[in-house]
Amino acid sequence: MHAAKPDHLHRPAYFRALLAELAARPELRGHALRLHRFVYLYADGSALLWLQSPGDPAALLRYTYGDAYPAPGMRWEAVAAGREASPSVLEPDLLDLDALPLEGLPVAAAAADAQLRRMRAEAGDDAASQDALATGPDSLYYAIGQADGGPGWRADINPIPMRCERTWRFHFAPDGALREVEAMTDLARPADCDAAR
Repeated sequence: MHAAKPDHLHRPAYFRALLAELAARPELRGHALRLHRFVYLYADGSALLWLQSPGDPAALLRYTYGDAYPAPGMRWEAVAAGREASPSVLEPDLLDLDALPLEGLPVAAAAADAQLRRMRAEAGDDAASQDALATGPDSLYYAIGQADGGPGWRADINPIPMRCERTWRFHFAPDGALREVEAMTDLARPADCDAAR
């Protein structure tokens, strides 16, 4: 018997504590922190995000939280992620760290699970669709800027399709309410998938 894997997508307090840990890092402590474009949160408790550099408002820093090689254990790691021509270019895609609506995270995760159950029921005997819908999302990400369809939460189901499985993107409001389910064009799917149905 295997123990159930942890699903931190239903635990906003977990990610709130992680972000507080990030803000307490020496290079970030005492600064107003602003997220850029996307924040990825994973069921296994890892995270990926970009911050506007507190010391250089035209620069971006990428932070990941996860199991860091070679030493085991979850921790934050930083990587310089580039520069823009001007801070004004970044401005439409920035969000204060404290304004990230983490209370919407478990609402979106539960809505995704419910939508997947409905989609599985509608798929009936379609084996490829049943396979594609078999598990819930392993991550949710928050899109900040309007250019990315934000603000709001997203979940990609089967972002790397295999065989004839389909790919969907779920769109949620900042509070986690389901807005729409988008069937994605799967360029990697074999050409004969639809003919075989």
